[in-house]
Amino acid sequence: MRLQNTQWRRADMFRRIPKDLTEATTTGAIISIICLSVMTLLFLGEVISYVFPRTQSDVVVDPGSGSGEKMKVHIDITFYQLPCALASLDIIDVLHNHVMGSMDNIVRTRLDAKGREVGVFTDSNAPEVVKTEGCRLVGHFFVTKVPGNFHISCHSRPKLAHTNFPNGLIMDHKINHLSFGATNVKKLSSVAQLSPLDGQKAVENHPHLFQYFLDIIPTTYEGTIFSSHTYQFTSQMSTTHSNKNMMAAVFFQYQVSPLSVKYSAGRVSFTHFLTYLCAIVGGVFTVCGLMSRFIQVSSAQIQKRFMGKGD
Repeated sequence: MRLQNTQWRRADMFRRIPKDLTEATTTGAIISIICLSVMTLLFLGEVISYVFPRTQSDVVVDPGSGSGEKMKVHIDITFYQLPCALASLDIIDVLHNHVMGSMDNIVRTRLDAKGREVGVFTDSNAPEVVKTEGCRLVGHFFVTKVPGNFHISCHSRPKLAHTNFPNGLIMDHKINHLSFGATNVKKLSSVAQLSPLDGQKAVENHPHLFQYFLDIIPTTYEGTIFSSHTYQFTSQMSTTHSNKNMMAAVFFQYQVSPLSVKYSAGRVSFTHFLTYLCAIVGGVFTVCGLMSRFIQVSSAQIQKRFMGKGD
């Protein structure tokens, strides 16, 4: 039995050294403290990186480009001097789809001259046009994923608009919110431009045609728990003074990119995480051991030369 134990012990790669054969030094203690500090910092950094992974991005061809599928548009726009009775949303695209008065999923809230809410406007309880009122439009609608535009104006009620505003409508406004696709992607708010127009005001105090040019990029987020499909966009704006032949309006001209941006959580597998931790412990321990050995040998050589015992 003892012979078998002896044979097994020969395979021991981690043999113990008796304490009588080791010597503790001040240099070794300092290096040990530094070693533990560095190891702890790197260990915590790796744990944080694993628990809170960084978002990575890739550019791919959008599989839904040109397929004619729909995308959802969320709007929240305040018009300071546009009565709700005249407000109309129209949608046009290059496929010759033309939808006028698309207000089914839009809530129109009447505003007084000071911007305070007066009540919700509906076609059934539509009052007479109050020239001093404004309107807030909140809701969503769908557009086809092809170049086109949606605009807010009074194109569906031109006679009523001309009767009450013969000099033209003032379309000054504030975009409280404008976005496309899913809205439950808060993790992308810091890396993607999901709603860059939020909070933007356009005030001219005269009848103007406002045009926003939007470049929309399909965006996909693949998380560890859920995936979501949304859109980010960039925008430019121009204004043109309207006249009798040009009705004041707010246009959003958009085009959808054939490329898509794919975001994903850059988390490594658990086995890779353990490998990194082992590499940190082993690497720091080895480097500190080499430093300790180098300092001890150098110190011994210097002492020998200083005492005249060197070669």
